[in-house]
Amino acid sequence: MSNSEFDSTLEYLEQMVKSSNTSRWRVEDARQSKLPVIRLKKAINRRNRDVANKVDARDIDGALNVSVSPKEIINSILKSSGMPITIEHDDEDNITAINSKYNPPAIYSISQLSDGEKNAITISADVISALPGTLFIIDEPERHLHRSVSSPLLSELIAFRPDCFFIISTHDIGLASDMNNSQILLVKSCKYESDVATAWETELITDPNSIPDHIKKDIIGAKEKVIFIEGINTSLDIGLYKTIFPDVSLIPKEGCEDVATSVRGIRSNDKLGWVNAFGLVDNDNKKPEEIDSLKTNFIFTLKYHSIESIFYHPLMIGFFIKKHGSTFELDSFCYRCDQARNNQCLG
Repeated sequence: MSNSEFDSTLEYLEQMVKSSNTSRWRVEDARQSKLPVIRLKKAINRRNRDVANKVDARDIDGALNVSVSPKEIINSILKSSGMPITIEHDDEDNITAINSKYNPPAIYSISQLSDGEKNAITISADVISALPGTLFIIDEPERHLHRSVSSPLLSELIAFRPDCFFIISTHDIGLASDMNNSQILLVKSCKYESDVATAWETELITDPNSIPDHIKKDIIGAKEKVIFIEGINTSLDIGLYKTIFPDVSLIPKEGCEDVATSVRGIRSNDKLGWVNAFGLVDNDNKKPEEIDSLKTNFIFTLKYHSIESIFYHPLMIGFFIKKHGSTFELDSFCYRCDQARNNQCLG
């Protein structure tokens, strides 16, 4: 698609959305799906030209300080969302996808990907390459993205673009609850005149936990596993637990007693039978009898003091120094014997 065709297509689609009552549910122009990838290529090429111009001008420091490539940003977001797909920008100016689940990794064109993979890349490309102040309306991401992917993917994208606005239409109440600082507009009914929506009955909910249980059941409609953990939405615990339990809804609570109250409350309430609740709490030097008591209520205690203890394990310290040691001017580290390699190493 040439630059002129890109501009004319964008203008046409914008006018169609404004003038057509059917554009909210029907897209008749196949070119629309191409726009995010083309916009992404433009952003990558602009960044590459910026680097090349600075190198040509012998401004090496300037070239090193150019912003990270949009390709690398998307790949980082896809990886943290649990997807095995990354993208590459080849010598022919094509965007291709690489699936690391295979050995060797399989290479596809974007058109050969599944709907879910395609949507994840398309949404990411759109968000990352958008102009500041853009309003995104994302309709039912759970239709093409697995629950374990949609929540972290959208959370990452929204966090990356605090200068944009997001409206997400979803039937997954867990997805809405996962969005930090979000509000929920519960749409109860809609009135139509000649197939045109004219009015809605809605309720604005600033606290997702206040949604009535029968509403949650109507929206979710199926049993799902939930693990209550200690912490808050911004705790390091969340990232660790999401890595361990990618297919489970994780709900942070401030302390052990809050976790216990939530698990016991759900498991003792017949109306919440569609939720299979468990708890995970830090050890915090709990006595054996307390650990056993919690376990009888499906609340399990870590073997160690807290999950954050993993960050202080010699192996983790070694991995960090190996990857970032030069940046922070740290000595090379042998994580087998806990000795700096400029000393005597016993490993």
